[in-house]
Amino acid sequence: MLRPHLNSTVGRRLFLSFLLVALLPTGGLALYAYRQVGDMLLEINDRRLRQDSKSLGMALIQELNWRAHVLTRHAEHDAGAVETKPGGAGGFCRPRPVAG
Repeated sequence: MLRPHLNSTVGRRLFLSFLLVALLPTGGLALYAYRQVGDMLLEINDRRLRQDSKSLGMALIQELNWRAHVLTRHAEHDAGAVETKPGGAGGFCRPRPVAG
């Protein structure tokens, strides 16, 4: 079908210019989409990693607070002291008040 048209110089130039005009924007759009999707995936993974590390840190703080409470109770029991400090048993890290 294209064989007779590609034998002439004008036909080949026309065909190559058509391919260039058709494929150049498509390739540019594909490259743009690839970079955008890559950036979006990096942002999503960064957000997920930040949330997971926050959850793990909060779980660690909670566990340390619980163990500090248990140790305080055992120390009070072993020493025979029944009095408690004002404000509770303390802990590893006290939660900060939330503003707003």
